[in-house]
Amino acid sequence: MKKVIYLFFLLPLILFSQEEKKKQILATSLIEEIELMSEKDQLYRSGIFYDQQHLLSEEERKTLWKFQFSKDDENTKKLIEIIKKHGYVDETNSNLEYVSILPFFLHAPKKYWKEIKIIINKERKKGNIDDAKYNKIIEHMKFSIPEDLKINYTGRKKNDSINKQ
Repeated sequence: MKKVIYLFFLLPLILFSQEEKKKQILATSLIEEIELMSEKDQLYRSGIFYDQQHLLSEEERKTLWKFQFSKDDENTKKLIEIIKKHGYVDETNSNLEYVSILPFFLHAPKKYWKEIKIIINKERKKGNIDDAKYNKIIEHMKFSIPEDLKINYTGRKKNDSINKQ
């Protein structure tokens, strides 16, 4: 009787357990390159967004955005190369542990969107990118703010009496 009970509980586990997808092992140099790309992704962006005391002038803010967009352009080009060579890699399907590549897609310049859509569609069909990440990238492209509006964003309104102190 005990054997039947054990079999009753173990059989569903055996039948319904999914085989874990084999993780791709990336070279250390590629992981380091992706980590460097992640640092570049936030290089100027974090300073612009966290300027709570409004120490940056509008001109400085615009200049930093331009620098950041050039880094985003570099990262996007490199990311496309990586995906064409290795497929979509992240913490779920490779040994890439401490970096998410999703922000690279979210910060990609509009001129790459068509190519990115083609690439992520292929990767989705291969099972390398899950639906949640895929949908986040596609939705972001639909509703993203153009770069020229971001460059002109100052973080404060001209008639804002609180920030004029």
